[in-house]
Amino acid sequence: MAGFFGSFHLPQAPPDNIFPLAAYVSQGINGDAFVKSHLVQPDLFLRIRPGYKEVVADKLKAADIPFIVTDDSLRLPNSVRVEDEIRLNREAVVQDLSSQRVGALLQVYKAVKSEPVPSVWDCCAASGGKSILAHDILGEMELTVSDIRSSILFNLKKRFREAHINNYRAFIADAAKANPGQQFDLIIADVSCSGSGTWARTPEQLQYFEPARVGDFVKLQSAIAGNAVQYLKAGGYLLYITCSVFEKENEGQVNLLQMAGLQLVEQRYFRGMRKRQIPCLQRY
Repeated sequence: MAGFFGSFHLPQAPPDNIFPLAAYVSQGINGDAFVKSHLVQPDLFLRIRPGYKEVVADKLKAADIPFIVTDDSLRLPNSVRVEDEIRLNREAVVQDLSSQRVGALLQVYKAVKSEPVPSVWDCCAASGGKSILAHDILGEMELTVSDIRSSILFNLKKRFREAHINNYRAFIADAAKANPGQQFDLIIADVSCSGSGTWARTPEQLQYFEPARVGDFVKLQSAIAGNAVQYLKAGGYLLYITCSVFEKENEGQVNLLQMAGLQLVEQRYFRGMRKRQIPCLQRY
């Protein structure tokens, strides 16, 4: 029996086709750093909830787990079973750093809001991460959450119990058609999207995502945003969020919202390629 061992060498530079949908990407986030980010598994990020910074740090030190704390963000190796050491959702929330940085725009709203107890609708709430973030920043509020999936609202309610958030209203609805029965000071629309900014965590999407699906997401996002603005109070705020890097899902939708009569207060991309985090999110 004969055998043969060959040799294989990794390329010195990333192949040109790592991200084959580059033509769809917004101008503000193009570049080598974004492409190369798909070759590195992002770290695990948590957001430390108010009052628990020292508690969480002490627990991780006692367990001999390496970590980095920046402000209220906690960065750990992706392999750590952090749920074995800290009380998730009560002491800290698993949340990528770009998602945590949505808090900067919630602070913008907090600085200008006139009502002592704002009414807030998280219309694509999923498992409630943005709602918990809003609760920690805005404090007391009249919170309404909705999602089309009953299973994920079940998870939300569990997380809310762990986070000690008890004063809220939840209902199952398609955000493109939902009628919450009232108007709100702030609507958070973390809309369904391609998720192209998260593909460093799910690189198989690079292989199987069909470009035609971008158009499908754009239609859905327009429907969600168009429905949501009907339930804004006069002078109310819409926080539009995606985890996409595609222009049509970001600037394209912002332009449509402005054409519908909304005034752009602030728009940001949150880039994370150099911090081993999920690359980009856009806010309106």
